[in-house]
Amino acid sequence: MSVKNILAPLFLISSILAVSTTYAADAEHTGDDTVTLANVFGLHPTGTPYPAMDGACKTQLQEDIGKTVETKYKINPSTLIMSATSTFNATDIPLHPLGIAGSYSFGAFKPTQLPNAYVLFSVNLQFGNPVSKLLFINTDKDYNCLISSNDKPFADADKGRFRAGRKVK
Repeated sequence: MSVKNILAPLFLISSILAVSTTYAADAEHTGDDTVTLANVFGLHPTGTPYPAMDGACKTQLQEDIGKTVETKYKINPSTLIMSATSTFNATDIPLHPLGIAGSYSFGAFKPTQLPNAYVLFSVNLQFGNPVSKLLFINTDKDYNCLISSNDKPFADADKGRFRAGRKVK
C-alpha cells in the first residue's frame, strides 16, 4: 500500500469534517427574549431627546410601563436570512430585518396592529443584550414618545438608521 493510497482517504475525511464544522458554526440561531418596558422618553420629531416632554410621555404611556415584549426570532449568521415577531399586549407584530451593521435589528413601521407606532427589536452579534422599543408617533403634538427596555432613547448612530421620531403621514 502506497503513502498516496493512505493519505487520500485521510485528506477526504478531514475535508468532510472541516466542512461539517463550518456549517455547524453557521447554523440558524433561534431565540426567544422577553424584556420589560421600563423607560419612557420624550423625543422631538427629529428623534433627538426632548426631556421637557418626558413627564407628558410617562402620563401618555403609563399603562404600558412595566409591560413585557416577547420577541421570537430566527437568524442565520451566514446567510443573514432572518425573521422575528414581537408580542405586545397579546398581539403578534411581524418584524422585518433592518440590515444594520453590528447588530441583528428588526422593525415594523406603523404596523396595522399599532398604526401610530414603530416597533423595534435588536440583539448584538452574540445574540445577547436584547432591546425592545416602541416609538409612538403623536401626529397632533410637537413630540413623540418612546418606551424602551433600554435606559437610553437611541444611540447616536441609531437615530438616522431608525429615522427615530420622523413623522410619517
